[in-house]
Amino acid sequence: LLEYNIYRRNKGWENNYVSDGETIGLEYSDSILEGIKIRIVPKKNKSAGVAYSGYLEKTGFQERVGSGGILGTQGKGLGLNSFRIELRHLPKEVGIKYQGYIKNSGWQNIKNEGEYAGFNQNGKNLCGVKIELTNTNEYSIQYRIYRHNFGWESWVSDGKIAGNEDNSGIIEAIQIKIVNNKQ
Repeated sequence: LLEYNIYRRNKGWENNYVSDGETIGLEYSDSILEGIKIRIVPKKNKSAGVAYSGYLEKTGFQERVGSGGILGTQGKGLGLNSFRIELRHLPKEVGIKYQGYIKNSGWQNIKNEGEYAGFNQNGKNLCGVKIELTNTNEYSIQYRIYRHNFGWESWVSDGKIAGNEDNSGIIEAIQIKIVNNKQ
């Protein structure tokens, strides 16, 4: 298995190695790539998961985080404006669809893997999200959000609403993970 990591000017080495054609670093960044590490390691069974990134109000594009990682901030009043999800180590037939409820705009159209739900623009805060895996009974997706002035909500799964469908309590952060239903 071939794994790789990058070094970005003024940022240093990324937190972890990636493999199998996964993207590393930020898509929209003025940070210059100064180095790359490549290594060959024994192939291991990787667990199913997700990687996700997004756009945070007044901060811009956020680094990609892996399953269960926190995307966004907590208690700073900075709204999460958009997010996108990529599946990791799941059967090829498994897909994902998700939506964002935008403050003062309502639900956006359904997005698919790699597409941004929400707007990459300040002031277009998310208030609610729905995420669902497709073509599988073996796996479920679980997610929760941190709402401004409310804190972390309980985990929900498989297309249920995290957050709300009104214009209160903007989302500051999100956590997403995949669960194997057969374990």
